[in-house]
Amino acid sequence: MKSLKKLQLLTIINNLMTQNESGITNNDVFDAIRRDYESYYDALSFSNKVTGFDMKDPKCIKAAYEGVLKKCWTDIDKEIKEAGEKFALVRIGTKNTTYQYPQGLDFNPCERALNRERKNVKSSIYEILKTSFELLPKSWITALGLPPEEDETHSMKIIMFDSTSLRNSELLPIIYEHIKHRQVIEFSYQPYHKESYQVKMTPYLLKEYNMRWYVFGRSECKGKKYDAMSHYSIDRIERNSVHAIDVEYIDNNLDYEQYFNEIVGVTFDNENELEEIELLAMNQNTLGYIQTKKIHPSQQIEGNIIKLRLRPNHEFIDRLLQYADQLKLIKGSDKLRNEMVSRAKRMIENLTS
Repeated sequence: MKSLKKLQLLTIINNLMTQNESGITNNDVFDAIRRDYESYYDALSFSNKVTGFDMKDPKCIKAAYEGVLKKCWTDIDKEIKEAGEKFALVRIGTKNTTYQYPQGLDFNPCERALNRERKNVKSSIYEILKTSFELLPKSWITALGLPPEEDETHSMKIIMFDSTSLRNSELLPIIYEHIKHRQVIEFSYQPYHKESYQVKMTPYLLKEYNMRWYVFGRSECKGKKYDAMSHYSIDRIERNSVHAIDVEYIDNNLDYEQYFNEIVGVTFDNENELEEIELLAMNQNTLGYIQTKKIHPSQQIEGNIIKLRLRPNHEFIDRLLQYADQLKLIKGSDKLRNEMVSRAKRMIENLTS
């Protein structure tokens, strides 16, 4: 967060110093920050809840940025001093200090400090992305201009994703390009323990759920054309089989937000009605887990009761069964209750037989 603030401040300082050869003050920087925030607060209807500060209030801006701004001036001064002993950042006054570059300097010290900070941020981003290589294809990471030069000072692992090697992740940019260019595709699909079959698909969306990628679209396979949205797991598509075919691409006007807000995961079954569901958390620990990691976007909590509105599917039941005896279904359809009871009975049989 501080690195991003430094990037923001160094960019502002660089612009102001370029426009004002006589120098600038901290108040000039704070005013520029306020103008920046006002422009996109108004455009995006942001509130102070976004940052925790009212960024239209000069006192809040000063509180949020004063410490980082001091470090920015230190970095700029360091860049200047590298030019020789006779050079240093010029400070005029003590109360509202004016900062100037020294005479005779033949380079922009703020630009150098800015480039150094960009490199630091780039290195941090790379360290985060590098650990997600199993979820995102390496080609997407390297396309961002990564990796940077090796930094031996940060060799210790400080972030880790709970992921396993994801088969066929390199298909993501290929299918992404087909969607982007509105191309119908054909591929060979290999279900578990079944024979593979050919699929023709008008692809619309790539979506990740539970460490697995899916492509959504309208498809045709086994002599049957599906009008409803269908999905295929990327890891079961045969790697070298994806190619565009000369078929008209039919646009899709599906509201994805509404589509996925009615389910957990990726399976949408029209036979399952949208219903109101209530769960009783049997202890405060379980309630806390569900509060901080929602089961579904519709989730509301009243006391120890978790209220949901969705179409039950097997992913939803899987989520509930993760909590075992820590949740009680107090409101829901007979179909949902019977399926959960049936699953629980099979679990007991598997554990006791």
